[in-house]
Amino acid sequence: MLAASDWQRVSVPASDASAFGEALRAVRNEVGMSQSQLSRAAGLRHSHLSAIERGVRAPRLDTIVKLARGLGVQPGNLLRRADF
Repeated sequence: MLAASDWQRVSVPASDASAFGEALRAVRNEVGMSQSQLSRAAGLRHSHLSAIERGVRAPRLDTIVKLARGLGVQPGNLLRRADF
């Protein structure tokens, strides 16, 4: 099992990061939220959310949970939407 400090070292394929970002953007648009609204609701920096949606950064599990709560959906819904 990975220690918390090892999470920084886990690499995610760029295609997976892009797929999650596209799914996140689609759900955010469906619920009618702007990036600014979601970043506030999820307690994330706007630049971090933007990087996730563009597929530049892959979110950690705790970030996925924050995003899902901010959107009012289950984390699994975001993951399924990205075909995970």
